[in-house]
Amino acid sequence: MGLGACLGLGQLASAQNMGPNGRAMQALLQRHLSEGLHSAEDASLLYESPVEGPDSAFFAQNRERTDQWLRQYEQTYWAYRPRKSVIRRLQKADWTSIQLLLVGGNWCPDTQAGIPALMRVLDLAFEQKDCNPESLWKYLPVDRNKQALQLPQTPFDFESFSKRPGMPAAERVPTAYLYFQGLELGSIVEFPTRSWEEDCLDIVEKAKSLRIFHF
Repeated sequence: MGLGACLGLGQLASAQNMGPNGRAMQALLQRHLSEGLHSAEDASLLYESPVEGPDSAFFAQNRERTDQWLRQYEQTYWAYRPRKSVIRRLQKADWTSIQLLLVGGNWCPDTQAGIPALMRVLDLAFEQKDCNPESLWKYLPVDRNKQALQLPQTPFDFESFSKRPGMPAAERVPTAYLYFQGLELGSIVEFPTRSWEEDCLDIVEKAKSLRIFHF
């Protein structure tokens, strides 16, 4: 059964498989839990002030929160019910050269609710297309001071991806930055203005004018 057939249903669909984006984020959280989160030694590449050595109490709490998120992740993913009409438009949208940078806190309830919902939207948007999560989005976990705990899950050139100095500031989490050829189209900060799918559609459609001018 395709993901689209699950739209609007109240089932948690535990017997069904999540899409590639949902699975990739779940696997990343499992890696965070198994390996532990530690301050990135090369955080100076991202911030003027490198992250100090890990606080054992903080990281123990962060591990506990990651474990909590992982236990409820799949339920949150399936519980999110995006609007069918908007998903159809996202499926028809041109996602070429569009990438997302997701900044979140594994300890943050808003991140725990928002990121699985966004993964569900992406899986539905790409239901009939090839989708490689590693090239579509990157997830950057941060601590309560919004400092990076580690680099994303794959080698990633932040400087060329975002054509401005350093990392985008994330005053609140989660923050989803959407880029077209490395230029920021827009962002969803903490909560969507309308819904995850509608806000994504509004931002993705901004790329139309850039394509016209062959930016």
